[in-house]
Amino acid sequence: MLPRKDILCGLVQLVIERQFEVTGQLLHGVTDDQVLLYASETVLQLHIAELNENLREVYCNAYLFSRTSTLIRQAVTDKMESLFKERRPGLGIKDFYKLEIATSSIMRGFMAVPCSMWFSMEEKVAAFLETSLAVYRVPEDKIQRAISFVGGFDFTKIAQETLDGIVRYLEEKQKEFL
Repeated sequence: MLPRKDILCGLVQLVIERQFEVTGQLLHGVTDDQVLLYASETVLQLHIAELNENLREVYCNAYLFSRTSTLIRQAVTDKMESLFKERRPGLGIKDFYKLEIATSSIMRGFMAVPCSMWFSMEEKVAAFLETSLAVYRVPEDKIQRAISFVGGFDFTKIAQETLDGIVRYLEEKQKEFL
């Protein structure tokens, strides 16, 4: 039997991979704009965390635990370098790692606060993208375009479908072990 920390790391890695995969499929043939790709991937993550409190707790804790937060930072740092290297050509991988520390903290902060009548999902998405994209020095007009772009998708439905796909995958894997 795998230690719990290994199970959580495996689950975190699976979710990250699926988020990137789903977003890539969603945007295939629609846009290759790196900022819009980042916006879509992160908005999907916010929506998945919003599906229920257990998911929110798993996501938030994944950003806190040493092994899982390291896994997230490593996977996302590589992704951020590929997405933003052209926009920030003077930065190296270590610089993107530092920026990922900042943006992952922003992500965790926004995920931890549930949507309510005081803070709608639309407001959360806009605030998150305004904050995180500023870290990468994306111009304000491009940030507003990204907010508008992601508003054109039903990310609540996409998040549920993504989660359903992850659950089906895990059920299939469970059958293999039985």
